[in-house]
Amino acid sequence: KRYGLENVKVAESLEHLAAIHSSLDPSTAESLYHQALSIKQKVLGPGNLVVAGIMDQLAGFYLGQERFAEAEGLWKAALMIRLKSPGLDQKDIADNSSHLARLYFDLHRYDDAVPLFSRALAIQEKLMGPMHPEVESILHFLEQCYKTTGRLEDAETTFKRSLAIIEKNNGPDHPDAARCLSYLANIYLRENRNMEAVSALKRGISITEKAK
Repeated sequence: KRYGLENVKVAESLEHLAAIHSSLDPSTAESLYHQALSIKQKVLGPGNLVVAGIMDQLAGFYLGQERFAEAEGLWKAALMIRLKSPGLDQKDIADNSSHLARLYFDLHRYDDAVPLFSRALAIQEKLMGPMHPEVESILHFLEQCYKTTGRLEDAETTFKRSLAIIEKNNGPDHPDAARCLSYLANIYLRENRNMEAVSALKRGISITEKAK
């Protein structure tokens, strides 16, 4: 038992070294991360939540190296561990889902990103309330996914939710409100709802003028 615990401590030291080397010597950092992951999988079991944590770190490292397929595989594996772990803090699932969704978003894989953003959104709404800024942050990505894939009704609903959160937390004249109104105007124009588009644009311009 003591031998196992000592190995976990060795793995943690390897993780710290990997983080130090990640920008200076990526090859060494990768090797250290893999050594730490192998130790924790062997000592704690491949389905342990601690293993999911180091998978997060290695996935983030691969993302920084633009090795997207490897980052995807690790975040997916970490998410499966977390989804199978009873009693887990749901925020960890939300964060893991968001990381994977952001990767898909950056790769223009919007259909893959949407269910993950939706899961993260549902959890954050439950944990923090529907008007929390973190909720609006996830909505921002969902909006772009819906708009890009032509789901204009969903995009409109989501932009309006974002606008309401921004106005509540920052006031109706915040620059982010103008940004949301601009996106809404674009949706209205695509649906030939020209009067609504003009109204949204005028309000957005007014906010921008006030900010000068």
